[in-house]
Formats: sequence, C-alpha cells, structure tokens
Amino acid sequence: MNLLLRKRKHAFLLLAFILSQGLFSQYCFHFERDGGFAQGSELTQVITDDFNKDGVLDLVTTDLFEERITIIKGLGNGSFSVVGSYSFTGESRSLTSLDFDNDGILDLAVACGNLNAIKLFKGAGNFSFTPSSLLPVNANPSYVIAADFNNDQKIDIASMSYFIGTISVLLGNGDGTFNTPLSTTNFIQPGMFQVGDFNEDQKLDFALASLWQDSIAVMFGVGDGNFTNLHYIPTGHRTTALTFADFDGNGHLDLVATNEGTNDFRVYLGDGAGGFIHKCTVGRLGVDMVNHADFDKDGKEDLVTANGNSFPGMTVFLGNGDGTFQPLIMLNSAGSCILTNDFDLDGFPDIISSLPDALFIFLHCNTTRINEFVQPDYTLTILPNPANANQTIQIHTAQQETVQVQLLDISGRLINTWQMNSQPNGTTEINIQLESLENGIYFYLIKIGNESTCRKFIKE
Repeated sequence: MNLLLRKRKHAFLLLAFILSQGLFSQYCFHFERDGGFAQGSELTQVITDDFNKDGVLDLVTTDLFEERITIIKGLGNGSFSVVGSYSFTGESRSLTSLDFDNDGILDLAVACGNLNAIKLFKGAGNFSFTPSSLLPVNANPSYVIAADFNNDQKIDIASMSYFIGTISVLLGNGDGTFNTPLSTTNFIQPGMFQVGDFNEDQKLDFALASLWQDSIAVMFGVGDGNFTNLHYIPTGHRTTALTFADFDGNGHLDLVATNEGTNDFRVYLGDGAGGFIHKCTVGRLGVDMVNHADFDKDGKEDLVTANGNSFPGMTVFLGNGDGTFQPLIMLNSAGSCILTNDFDLDGFPDIISSLPDALFIFLHCNTTRINEFVQPDYTLTILPNPANANQTIQIHTAQQETVQVQLLDISGRLINTWQMNSQPNGTTEINIQLESLENGIYFYLIKIGNESTCRKFIKE
C-alpha cells in the first residue's frame, strides 16, 4: 500500500520575540504539521538521505517489533510516500547509510539486536535494496554509525551495545566487505553516541551519552580504527542524548547533552584540543532528545529538544552565538528521534520527529526579522497592549488590500481568524473582544496583501 505523508492545512505558528539592542526583534517561524504518519509499532530510528539522487531528501525507518525497515520517498514539497519495506529477523534497533562498496550508490547498515550483528543492504539507486551480508559484532548492538575511522578513504562501521557497554569498529575494505571488529573500552549502559574530530587532529573521535554514569564519555581516535584516552565529562542525571556543533562561533566543536533525570540540557564548549567546559544548563521538563539547525538563518546554531513520551514535547531554542540559548515555543509533538533538514527545498530547515508508531513533519516557512524589513506600505497599530476586555487593530494602506488576522495562543493554537477587504481609502479597523481569553501572552499573525507580520500582545 502506498501511503502518502501530506502536509496538514492546520498551521502551527512558532513565534519568538528576541531582545536586541534594547528593542524587540520579531521572528515568525511558521510550521505546518502532519496529523500523524502511521509507521509500524515501535520505530527506533529514522534517517534521511537522497537515495535516488533526485536532489530531494528521503527517509528510512527501523521498526523493532515488526523487524523491518521502511523506505519513504521525499516528494520535494514536504510530503513523503512509502515506496517499499524489507522484513527480516533481527530486531532492527538502528541504521545508517553510506556507500560501503564505492559504486556511487547509498547502502544501508542495520543493527540487529538479537542476531548480535550488523545486516547490510546493498542499494540499487532506485529505492531497492538487497540483503548482502551479516557482520558479527558485540552482543545485542543497539546503535550503528558509519564513517572513515582509519583515514583510508573507505567507509567503516561502528556499533554500540547498550546492554554490555562496548563499541565494535569494523574497518571497511571499500568493496562492501569488512574486517574482524575491533572492540573498545566497556561503558556502563551507554546511550546515543556521535562521531566528530573533537581534538582537531584529523582523526575521528567518539562521544557517548553515558546513561548510568551521568556523563559524556569521550574517546579519541588513534587513526587506525582504535580509540584511546577515555575520559568523562560530568552531566546531569540519566544522560540520554547528545549533539555537537560550533555553538559559540569560535571554530571548535561543542557538545550539548540531554538529561532525563534532571529535566535539562547542558552545553559544553570545546577548546579544540579535546577539552570541554560547562557553559550553561537549561531546564526543560522531560528532555530525551536533541538536535540542531540554524532555524532563523542568523549564522548561529539553534537547538530543538523533544520529550519522547508526552505532548506537547518539542521546544526550539534560539542560539545567542556564545553557547547560550533562549527558549521559543513548544511544538505539539513528542519525539524519540529528531531530524533537522530542508525537506521542502525552500532553503530553511524543517523538523521531523518520530514516536513509536508515527512520524510528524514540521515545515518551516520563510523567516523574517521585522526590523530588517524594507519600509512597508502600511501602518499598523494595536491598542491597548496589554489589554483586558477589548482591543482594536488599525491598519492603513496606500490602496485597498485584502487583510487577514489570525489570533493564536502561546502554544501556536489557532483561536480565531478575521478576513476582509480594507476600505477604498486603505483603512481597516478590527475590534476584538478578549473576555473569553485567559490571561497570558497571545500573538496576531497579520497578512496585508502579500506581506505578513507578527505581533505579540498580553491579556491581563
């Protein structure tokens, strides 16, 4: 059956008012969220890549209980269509994609827990994959990642076992075959792990979220597939996930770790030599997952966090460029996995979150910083603000225009919409009754002709 992942008409508005140079700069992040894309019973991971080389990002998911992977074609507008699935025995816990045999076509590697192995699927470039080999690794692998760990221009595979706390590295031969795995130091039930050059020696290193040791474990690559100099960076309680990027703009990789037990995420700034210093702690109820992107296109990396178990559970944080962050608004979705990338080809990062049985797509529309507008052809007044019972929106335009006003609460829920044509002289006045609203912060999304703007007001 060909399922179509469609953009829902209901729009979730993400608004942030950022204090800058004593003035409020207003940003409007407009995401359209799909109502839920049914996908099996226990999704463990979703990855993205361009599997058919059409310039559009596609998806592949793993399902633990149904023991299958599902291939989902991206349509280039934020919609997706399932094009195939592959069932097999092996508790598919994690997967990754790269070209393992140097034929120019992406392949898949799946961590099969109860087989104690990595299962390879050779790609044909048209969304079809053929099971090719089974690679024995550490007991019950729960996470897999691919990279060149020995700098020989051939793709290698590393798998991590949550249950016995080891990492196995399989060095690739460049033809789709791999050598006997090398094993690393034991950890106590590690969580997610990432690969990056944290000491800038041109050799890839490991960083692991160490769940029961309340820390980030960092190991440095020797350059031959082995890793050494294990050390721990203390974090909060029950560290579940981490991501890395240059969050303070100094050219060095930094780390962000989520802590389920202390309900926060913590930022650690890298010094380029493998050392990390705690910069800040940001509290957020139920933080299980984290990823990053530059959502407002200001050259500073931002964060999105998720709670895997409850709604609303996703929050976007704007980066200040110094390793600190300020929260925006929660999105109405939980997520045990978060992807950030441009799925609708508009040049702005979107968000995909997964639940055990569904995927959710948040499409990012154009972002505008209002104080950088070319002088608009209208004037806009909202009085009073703060308001109690009544409020008036006055708009004056140079000519008659169509005017639409949407009222949203702080979660992005649409409360009411007004649409009309302005008077021939370009004047529009809208009187709004506020008695039924609870006290708090609200937003107007106002469209005047072809121009849009956002305004915040407070109901007292």
